[in-house]
Amino acid sequence: MGLVIPTCTGSSIFHLEAGLVVPGPFTGVTCANTTGSIHPTHQVPFHCKLQITRGPAQIYGLAQCRSDVPNNDCTACIREAARIVRDPDHCPTQSGARIWYDFCFLRYNTNSFAGQLDTSGWILWNVNNVTDPSAFNENLGNLMRNISSEAVRPGRRGLGKGTRRLTPLSTLYGLVQCTRDLSGPACAQCLATAIFPDVCVNRQGCRVLFGSCYVRYELYPFFFPLESGGSSGRGPGGSVKVKKVN
Repeated sequence: MGLVIPTCTGSSIFHLEAGLVVPGPFTGVTCANTTGSIHPTHQVPFHCKLQITRGPAQIYGLAQCRSDVPNNDCTACIREAARIVRDPDHCPTQSGARIWYDFCFLRYNTNSFAGQLDTSGWILWNVNNVTDPSAFNENLGNLMRNISSEAVRPGRRGLGKGTRRLTPLSTLYGLVQCTRDLSGPACAQCLATAIFPDVCVNRQGCRVLFGSCYVRYELYPFFFPLESGGSSGRGPGGSVKVKKVN
């Protein structure tokens, strides 16, 4: 599942012992929690919003996979995210947390965040530069416009993905994904903000992980269905730098 970036927020107000648990199979999601009453608001593949009542407190959660990820990988990713976010080294008692993986995203908070645009998060970029910035940036811009338009179309579940051939031996791969609680205009706004910060300019690869959307491009295949030689996580070449966005 690759990349793991947990972020804790708020004060230590409770122990999330039961956590947010999504049992498999993940097709036809059922959100469950062993210590509170729970009210699923969506019963669809790859996405689950929930509300848990614990005494006077309300806990709001969202679990979502990239819409291209197979069901088994999605289930495993959500389970692992729920486990890691409860780990003593991460966010076992905080009032809010977010965790990003290559395949999925999990978030909870004591304040309702459904439908609210959130462009805080993390940026990761390959330290290596491309060899022909002018041609590369033109192709990248065209690709991102196309897949962003695709993501906001009805029925796309916030997902857009595609490729651009750069040379006979080189292909650019791009993917965008909004959380499915966002409206089309809010999704478009999140993607417009995420594509692409200055630190990504001329880089061989970049990922922007916001609370409401995810944007990534690479010079190797990373989304499903994988091409021959592809990687579902981190690909070849170059170290990665990380920057937090508030």
